[in-house]
Amino acid sequence: MKKILSLLLAVMLIAASTASSLAEGGAPIYDIEMYGYASADFVSTEDGNGYYQPLTWQSFGTADLGDVTDLGGMIDADGNETYVGCAEYINGRVYGYTGFGAYPEAYFSIDFDELASGNLSAVEYTGYTDDVNMHLDMAYDRDTGVLYVLTLDINYQLKLCSVDIASGEKTEIGIPFIEYEDYSADIIYSIAAAHGTLYCLLPAAGAAMNGGSAQLCTIDLETCELSFVGSTGVLSFQQQSITYDYDNEIIVWSQYEFQYGGYSLLRAINPSTGETTTIGTVGSNNGIAYLGLMIPGENNEPVPPTDEPITDAPVTDEPITDAPITDAPITDAPITDEPITDAPVTDEPITDAPITDAPVTTDVPVEPTDAPNPPATGAITLIGVGIAAIVGGAGIALFRRKED
Repeated sequence: MKKILSLLLAVMLIAASTASSLAEGGAPIYDIEMYGYASADFVSTEDGNGYYQPLTWQSFGTADLGDVTDLGGMIDADGNETYVGCAEYINGRVYGYTGFGAYPEAYFSIDFDELASGNLSAVEYTGYTDDVNMHLDMAYDRDTGVLYVLTLDINYQLKLCSVDIASGEKTEIGIPFIEYEDYSADIIYSIAAAHGTLYCLLPAAGAAMNGGSAQLCTIDLETCELSFVGSTGVLSFQQQSITYDYDNEIIVWSQYEFQYGGYSLLRAINPSTGETTTIGTVGSNNGIAYLGLMIPGENNEPVPPTDEPITDAPVTDEPITDAPITDAPITDAPITDEPITDAPVTDEPITDAPITDAPVTTDVPVEPTDAPNPPATGAITLIGVGIAAIVGGAGIALFRRKED
């Protein structure tokens, strides 16, 4: 009887999980097209469960998660094979760092349409490389125009940095920490950003780590203190990626559950509560885990706040070109004619109080046109830094790196 009840419970849980990823009529809850760098494909065989590493760019959509398109492997500046550590979509281009075994790790960009068509030869490198830090995940906040990256140096020190989008140069910005007993910010794998808020996932590879499940947190951009949003209720292991979906206002997570006998699920996280919803399994087996997970789209285009005031509302231009105030008194009512012959009042002001000098002050209103919203140059200022020490006996595998 107990076996029957256990079987029924298992069936109910599977059904509930499946239902959570589907709307009425069996249609996906979300309609999302995504891109990413496939780092692990989980499979079940007669010999047991395991995974292999595709190490290729892929695209897929929630309409049919089993339909995955291979776009090709990454190449370096010399046309040789390399690997991707993290990436992010910004205004029609994809920016990122090589990693996950590449050495040294280099900053790159590629036109999104070229990537989507599989033309990886179009990738461009700025020449910026880093042989000390490993790049784990990136996040771009289109509302603030700031690009963030998580790095891990050779001393296992975790850092949160801002990135100069044009060059790839990084600036350290704070030390992530959390003031809560039995929880640790020593390891953070993934970040996402939107609306001026930076999110991260505190990982949990088992019951003894961070409450036994991955925790969604926010990072204070002044102090870098982590604040709990809520528990995802599920495990996370290894380097993995999250990204923000502006269309649906959710965080999409390519969950790397566990390395051996595990799986990968595509999940939606409520950014207000941390609650997760299963979107589904990518691929044809136990799921594919991605680095550099990104969602291109119209609502993900950056909206620099400096553009509108400068181009759409040049306030100082109107009085100069459309309504020259000095024209009206000259042509319609030349008042100055009478004072010149009958009472040259202007003689005294010329020597004692040169009225004609006063209009020089018209230069003052021009200054505010430069002050508000100066045009962005792409050089991002620093916002937060993270330092963390990884405990050697924690049993956590972070990445795959080639030996020097």
